[in-house]
Amino acid sequence: ICDHVAADVLGKPVFVNWPHLEEARVIAVSDGETKFALEEPTGVQQVYDRPSSPPPTKVSCLSDKEQKEWVKDVQGITEHFFKRKGIVVNDTQVLLYGQMLTGRKYVPKANGVVELEKQWAKQVLPFAYQTVVKDIKAFYSSLTCFKSLDELFTPSTTVFMVGSPYYGAMGEVQDSQDVIKDGRIRVVFNVPHEPQLEHLIQNQHKYSVKYCPGYFLASRLGISSYLVSRFSGSIFIGRGSKKNPCGEQRANVGLNLKFNKKNEEVPGYTKRTEKEWLYSAAVEELLAEYLDRYSLSALL
Repeated sequence: ICDHVAADVLGKPVFVNWPHLEEARVIAVSDGETKFALEEPTGVQQVYDRPSSPPPTKVSCLSDKEQKEWVKDVQGITEHFFKRKGIVVNDTQVLLYGQMLTGRKYVPKANGVVELEKQWAKQVLPFAYQTVVKDIKAFYSSLTCFKSLDELFTPSTTVFMVGSPYYGAMGEVQDSQDVIKDGRIRVVFNVPHEPQLEHLIQNQHKYSVKYCPGYFLASRLGISSYLVSRFSGSIFIGRGSKKNPCGEQRANVGLNLKFNKKNEEVPGYTKRTEKEWLYSAAVEELLAEYLDRYSLSALL
């Protein structure tokens, strides 16, 4: 059965994820023992839907490891359909391996002709053959299909530049009858004025925040580096008793300028490196004001 399925769907588009159908390109077919796979050059993702162009096929036998992976794929698909969709897919004899459709783009050909090419994902996913649908003629009934550059780029059409220069600039298509047969069109782009950043780039050292280790701040403030670390983060105090030494209510008297457990920084104040925390001049000012307002003996 595997060879008949491969001859029917290999290299062709099918629709997967029933009942919410999505298009995919089949690149391999396997029954758990034998595998029929497309043999294409790297980067090629061609659709072989014409009788005149059969897909280049490589037939191989699965190794013990590959057979176990095939069984796991079947179990995963069966469980997914049953638990997530309430569908019993019954016994799976053949798996299809496909690449999901990610989009479409028009490719210019000779004499101003364009063709709509489908773009496929690089990731390969397994699908049970009995859940796959093919040959749906009405699937693209609402999709507008252009045949030539004339139809695709009519005058006054709004377009955007995705090349160089002026990437992202918006433009308007002009009359291009004299050049369109050469595969070109005329576009007038509205190029926005770019801000002048040279002065900022040259003087960025003046505006960037400078950080220093905790011991440097400690020496300037006349306290220990331990206190710099604690008060710049979280420090809890509470009124305790013999029965409840930790106190019923605790208050955080830290400045919350860094969070050790999550390694979270506060931009402009603290910065985490692989070895230590660094502090800016703004932290020094806050700690100096903090120490000026509250005596350490009252807090410790």
